[in-house]
Amino acid sequence: MSPPQQDRPLNDAECDRINAMLSRFHSEYAMNNAEELDGFFAALICGPEMAKPNQYLPEIWSGEMADDEAFADRKEAQDFLSLLMRHWNSIVSKLEKGEFRSFVVPG
Repeated sequence: MSPPQQDRPLNDAECDRINAMLSRFHSEYAMNNAEELDGFFAALICGPEMAKPNQYLPEIWSGEMADDEAFADRKEAQDFLSLLMRHWNSIVSKLEKGEFRSFVVPG
């Protein structure tokens, strides 16, 4: 039985898309790749309080999302956020199952 769509781990192409989108954020403090998201998301998920997207999303792109070059259009921005949320849910699912290997690598 396959995991629900929202918990399905990202495949290679989706990881590449996230990495490509992350590379568009020009701040030196923005996250550069999906592997950085792994540690960040895992730490937030394991923390004592539930983190809300409006609290942690600015940490991913380092501030307000005002970088006009980051996304071609609204659909691309929504696609990025959808992939992030699915990655978050996938990490939650894996942590609940005790699967502590890399979250980004499909398998």
